[in-house]
Amino acid sequence: MSTAAAPAPSDTPATPRRTLSLYDITESILTLNEIVDSPPGEGEADEVAITALLDEFIGKLLPEKVDNYCRMIASLKGAAEIKRAEAKRLTERARIHESTVARMVDRLKEAMIAVDRRKVDTDLFRVMVQASPPSVVITDEAAIPDTFQVATVKVDKAKLKQALKRGDDVAGAELAEGNTHLRIK
Repeated sequence: MSTAAAPAPSDTPATPRRTLSLYDITESILTLNEIVDSPPGEGEADEVAITALLDEFIGKLLPEKVDNYCRMIASLKGAAEIKRAEAKRLTERARIHESTVARMVDRLKEAMIAVDRRKVDTDLFRVMVQASPPSVVITDEAAIPDTFQVATVKVDKAKLKQALKRGDDVAGAELAEGNTHLRIK
Protein backbone atom coordinates (compact mmCIF):
# COMPACT_ATOMS: atom_id res chain seq x y z
CA MET A 1 0.00 0.00 0.00
CA SER A 2 1.29 3.44 -0.85
CA THR A 3 2.18 5.98 1.81
CA ALA A 4 0.82 8.82 -0.29
CA ALA A 5 -1.40 11.24 1.56
CA ALA A 6 -5.06 10.26 1.68
CA PRO A 7 -7.52 12.51 -0.13
CA ALA A 8 -8.73 15.32 2.06
CA PRO A 9 -12.45 15.16 2.82
CA SER A 10 -12.71 18.90 2.17
CA ASP A 11 -10.36 21.73 1.28
CA THR A 12 -12.07 24.38 3.37
CA PRO A 13 -15.36 24.56 5.25
CA ALA A 14 -16.83 26.72 2.44
CA THR A 15 -15.79 24.34 -0.35
CA PRO A 16 -18.40 21.66 -1.03
CA ARG A 17 -17.05 18.20 -0.29
CA ARG A 18 -16.92 15.76 -3.20
CA THR A 19 -18.81 12.58 -2.52
CA LEU A 20 -16.37 9.81 -1.74
CA SER A 21 -17.16 6.22 -2.57
CA LEU A 22 -17.01 3.51 0.07
CA TYR A 23 -13.87 2.29 -1.71
CA ASP A 24 -12.26 5.78 -1.46
CA ILE A 25 -13.10 6.06 2.23
CA THR A 26 -11.81 2.55 3.00
CA GLU A 27 -8.58 3.08 1.04
CA SER A 28 -8.01 6.46 2.73
CA ILE A 29 -8.51 5.00 6.21
CA LEU A 30 -6.10 2.16 5.43
CA THR A 31 -3.53 4.57 3.97
CA LEU A 32 -3.78 6.92 6.96
CA ASN A 33 -3.48 4.01 9.40
CA GLU A 34 -0.39 2.80 7.52
CA ILE A 35 1.20 6.29 7.70
CA VAL A 36 0.45 6.57 11.43
CA ASP A 37 1.84 3.07 12.08
CA SER A 38 4.99 3.57 9.94
CA PRO A 39 8.33 3.78 11.76
CA PRO A 40 9.67 7.29 12.41
CA GLY A 41 11.68 8.70 9.50
CA GLU A 42 9.60 6.92 6.84
CA GLY A 43 7.28 9.38 5.12
CA GLU A 44 7.48 12.14 7.72
CA ALA A 45 3.97 13.43 8.18
CA ASP A 46 2.14 15.86 10.38
CA GLU A 47 0.73 13.39 12.89
CA VAL A 48 -1.87 15.85 14.21
CA ALA A 49 -3.22 16.52 10.70
CA ILE A 50 -3.28 12.83 9.86
CA THR A 51 -5.04 11.99 13.11
CA ALA A 52 -7.62 14.72 12.42
CA LEU A 53 -8.20 13.35 8.90
CA LEU A 54 -8.43 9.82 10.25
CA ASP A 55 -10.95 10.92 12.87
CA GLU A 56 -13.03 12.65 10.19
CA PHE A 57 -12.94 9.61 7.88
CA ILE A 58 -13.76 7.12 10.63
CA GLY A 59 -15.98 9.36 12.74
CA LYS A 60 -18.02 11.14 10.07
CA LEU A 61 -17.53 10.04 6.47
CA LEU A 62 -17.64 6.28 7.03
CA PRO A 63 -20.80 6.40 9.20
CA GLU A 64 -22.46 8.70 6.63
CA LYS A 65 -21.57 6.29 3.83
CA VAL A 66 -22.72 3.27 5.86
CA ASP A 67 -26.00 5.09 6.61
CA ASN A 68 -26.49 5.84 2.91
CA TYR A 69 -25.67 2.22 1.99
CA CYS A 70 -28.19 0.93 4.54
CA ARG A 71 -30.85 3.34 3.24
CA MET A 72 -30.22 2.15 -0.32
CA ILE A 73 -30.31 -1.50 0.80
CA ALA A 74 -33.65 -0.92 2.57
CA SER A 75 -34.99 0.90 -0.49
CA LEU A 76 -33.91 -1.90 -2.84
CA LYS A 77 -35.39 -4.54 -0.51
CA GLY A 78 -38.68 -2.62 -0.58
CA ALA A 79 -38.57 -2.35 -4.38
CA ALA A 80 -37.83 -6.09 -4.65
CA GLU A 81 -40.82 -6.88 -2.41
CA ILE A 82 -43.08 -4.65 -4.53
CA LYS A 83 -41.83 -6.35 -7.69
CA ARG A 84 -42.35 -9.79 -6.11
CA ALA A 85 -45.95 -8.85 -5.22
CA GLU A 86 -46.51 -7.52 -8.75
CA ALA A 87 -45.00 -10.69 -10.22
CA LYS A 88 -47.36 -12.76 -8.05
CA ARG A 89 -50.32 -10.66 -9.21
CA LEU A 90 -49.30 -10.97 -12.87
CA THR A 91 -48.67 -14.73 -12.48
CA GLU A 92 -52.19 -15.11 -11.10
CA ARG A 93 -53.62 -13.11 -14.02
CA ALA A 94 -51.64 -15.27 -16.47
CA ARG A 95 -53.03 -18.42 -14.78
CA ILE A 96 -56.56 -17.03 -15.17
CA HIS A 97 -55.93 -16.32 -18.87
CA GLU A 98 -54.48 -19.81 -19.40
CA SER A 99 -57.49 -21.35 -17.67
CA THR A 100 -59.83 -19.30 -19.88
CA VAL A 101 -57.92 -20.40 -22.99
CA ALA A 102 -58.19 -24.08 -21.95
CA ARG A 103 -61.97 -23.74 -21.40
CA MET A 104 -62.42 -21.98 -24.75
CA VAL A 105 -60.41 -24.66 -26.59
CA ASP A 106 -62.51 -27.39 -24.95
CA ARG A 107 -65.78 -25.61 -25.87
CA LEU A 108 -64.64 -25.07 -29.47
CA LYS A 109 -63.60 -28.72 -29.80
CA GLU A 110 -66.89 -29.94 -28.25
CA ALA A 111 -68.92 -27.69 -30.58
CA MET A 112 -67.05 -28.91 -33.67
CA ILE A 113 -67.51 -32.55 -32.62
CA ALA A 114 -71.22 -31.95 -31.85
CA VAL A 115 -71.85 -30.64 -35.40
CA ASP A 116 -69.54 -33.26 -36.91
CA ARG A 117 -67.04 -30.76 -38.36
CA ARG A 118 -63.46 -31.99 -38.12
CA LYS A 119 -62.03 -28.94 -39.90
CA VAL A 120 -63.02 -25.25 -40.14
CA ASP A 121 -61.13 -22.74 -42.30
CA THR A 122 -61.45 -19.00 -41.65
CA ASP A 123 -59.61 -16.02 -43.13
CA LEU A 124 -57.08 -16.15 -40.30
CA PHE A 125 -57.11 -19.68 -38.89
CA ARG A 126 -57.49 -23.34 -39.75
CA VAL A 127 -58.96 -25.31 -36.84
CA MET A 128 -58.93 -29.11 -36.89
CA VAL A 129 -60.05 -31.78 -34.46
CA GLN A 130 -57.52 -34.57 -34.70
CA ALA A 131 -56.42 -37.59 -32.71
CA SER A 132 -53.76 -36.98 -30.08
CA PRO A 133 -50.77 -39.29 -29.68
CA PRO A 134 -51.21 -41.97 -27.03
CA SER A 135 -50.51 -40.85 -23.45
CA VAL A 136 -49.67 -42.86 -20.35
CA VAL A 137 -52.20 -42.95 -17.51
CA ILE A 138 -50.86 -44.21 -14.18
CA THR A 139 -53.55 -46.21 -12.38
CA ASP A 140 -51.40 -47.68 -9.56
CA GLU A 141 -47.95 -46.14 -9.12
CA ALA A 142 -46.87 -48.72 -6.53
CA ALA A 143 -47.42 -51.56 -9.01
CA ILE A 144 -45.09 -50.09 -11.66
CA PRO A 145 -41.77 -52.05 -11.91
CA ASP A 146 -38.55 -50.37 -10.73
CA THR A 147 -37.20 -50.25 -14.30
CA PHE A 148 -39.68 -47.46 -15.05
CA GLN A 149 -38.98 -45.42 -11.93
CA VAL A 150 -36.38 -42.73 -11.34
CA ALA A 151 -34.88 -42.21 -7.89
CA THR A 152 -33.67 -38.83 -6.70
CA VAL A 153 -30.86 -38.63 -4.13
CA LYS A 154 -30.62 -35.53 -1.96
CA VAL A 155 -28.05 -34.80 0.74
CA ASP A 156 -29.54 -33.95 4.15
CA LYS A 157 -27.31 -30.97 4.98
CA ALA A 158 -28.79 -30.51 8.46
CA LYS A 159 -27.85 -34.08 9.52
CA LEU A 160 -24.49 -33.75 7.76
CA LYS A 161 -23.75 -30.52 9.66
CA GLN A 162 -24.63 -32.17 12.99
CA ALA A 163 -22.32 -35.10 12.24
CA LEU A 164 -19.45 -32.79 11.28
CA LYS A 165 -19.99 -30.67 14.42
CA ARG A 166 -19.76 -33.85 16.53
CA GLY A 167 -16.38 -34.47 14.92
CA ASP A 168 -17.47 -37.36 12.69
CA ASP A 169 -15.30 -37.86 9.62
CA VAL A 170 -17.57 -37.69 6.57
CA ALA A 171 -15.99 -38.30 3.17
CA GLY A 172 -16.80 -35.59 0.64
CA ALA A 173 -17.79 -32.95 3.18
CA GLU A 174 -16.20 -30.59 5.66
CA LEU A 175 -17.42 -27.90 8.01
CA ALA A 176 -16.58 -24.40 6.75
CA GLU A 177 -15.96 -21.87 9.48
CA GLY A 178 -14.96 -18.26 9.46
CA ASN A 179 -17.62 -17.02 7.07
CA THR A 180 -19.15 -13.69 7.95
CA HIS A 181 -22.37 -11.94 7.06
CA LEU A 182 -23.71 -8.42 7.49
CA ARG A 183 -26.63 -7.83 9.84
CA ILE A 184 -28.49 -4.53 9.41
CA LYS A 185 -30.92 -3.57 12.16
